[in-house]
Amino acid sequence: MNGEVNSKCPLCDSEPVGLCQDLDRSLNRFTCARCGTFETVLPMYCRFDWSTIHDRHLLSGLAREHWERHGTPLRMPDSIDGIADLKRLTPRDTDVREKAARLLLGLARKSHFPGEMFSCNGNDFALAYSRNHSEFHYLIGSLSERNLIGSFVAHSSGWNGVVSPAGWVAVDAYAVPNSESDKVFVAMWFDPQMDSAYSEGIVPAVEQDCGYRAVRIDLKEFLDDVVDEIIAEIRESRFIVADFTGHRSGVYYEAGYARGFGLPVIWTCKKDHISDLHFDTRQQNHIAWDTPQDLRKRLTNRIRAVIGAGPHRPSNV
Repeated sequence: MNGEVNSKCPLCDSEPVGLCQDLDRSLNRFTCARCGTFETVLPMYCRFDWSTIHDRHLLSGLAREHWERHGTPLRMPDSIDGIADLKRLTPRDTDVREKAARLLLGLARKSHFPGEMFSCNGNDFALAYSRNHSEFHYLIGSLSERNLIGSFVAHSSGWNGVVSPAGWVAVDAYAVPNSESDKVFVAMWFDPQMDSAYSEGIVPAVEQDCGYRAVRIDLKEFLDDVVDEIIAEIRESRFIVADFTGHRSGVYYEAGYARGFGLPVIWTCKKDHISDLHFDTRQQNHIAWDTPQDLRKRLTNRIRAVIGAGPHRPSNV
């Protein structure tokens, strides 16, 4: 990689911003004080006028949150349609509740322990997915009014405060979403050769052995946009099972969204496909399975060990 200082960040127009180019993978990697570290493919970066992309502040927030939570750069899609799908993972621009919640989580990440003072400034607008100073001040003020942050003081270079006891309770609640849900979203390759892996491996492990309810989007009747339906199902799930056999881009997308939302992801892949895993997920502890029966046994053990039995668990679990 070759590093240089580029004039502006394509997401927030901050300057200067660090830029590295990896010619082998045809990627640009940006490091921005506001957006964190994120990547674009070279054709996307060169082809589009980023200033014409609507609501870039939402992408800035998503990039910053992904970098802080996972320590890996968010990769921007290589098409306008892909950018539109990515925005579905962000709060609606008028959703004050969701923006304030994500801001609270961001401020908690700045506090290494309860009671430690946090400091934030204009580079932290992305924590609240806000477009400017006024919106950020409004959102951080709403946290103060609800006593989720305390000792809140504005000064010439930003804001200081502390996450309150009530704020830490809220952070814990956000950190384990859907703890009572019986739903498990299954992301996988919808190909006939995977039918037995689902029906003889994943479903009996999730439902019969562990007491949850498996949901696969292609087996569900619905009228709305498929991406909206996927996001709704993931948001209502206790965790997701993501099988990367076949290396479908949608599985990577759905697993990434679940992680961003704070849901546990159980990673699986058939052994003869494991060597082709994308580098972004290769470090995860995948269940490498041979047969549907092998998948069932190992997935059952992983769910019981990492998540625990569900509300419909058999009496012998």
